[in-house]
Amino acid sequence: MKLTEQTFKTVFIVDPQKGERIHLAKQIKQEHLFLMTFTTMPDCINQTKHMPFDLLIFVLRAGKTEIKHLINMKKKFRDRHFILSPASDAPAVSLDELREKGFDSVHISSEMERTRELCYNLLWPGNRPPNRELSDPLANL
Repeated sequence: MKLTEQTFKTVFIVDPQKGERIHLAKQIKQEHLFLMTFTTMPDCINQTKHMPFDLLIFVLRAGKTEIKHLINMKKKFRDRHFILSPASDAPAVSLDELREKGFDSVHISSEMERTRELCYNLLWPGNRPPNRELSDPLANL
């Protein structure tokens, strides 16, 4: 498979809990992904001035990151892919309501494995680039 600029994708993760945010990033990391993590949606949106995203994973937590923060997102970003990952304390989310507001590709996943698979399938439908394992240069000494 010939690698092109379209092979490399940018994923933003928004989660106010540092440990959970880092764990999620480690779970979905892949050679062709550029991951950026944020504690708040405004921090994430400010970064889009410099670097657009292909997928945004938004962890919903009661009182910290709620669906209203996503709904306030500018319309020009609503055509991107979104994965909502509700924490156990988060209120229920209506995907139909979000789609009515212009979010074309929005999905819900509360499981880490499902989030990773959704991420890969949305970014590379049907043809994910290989994730080569880099050998340890000290292994042969």
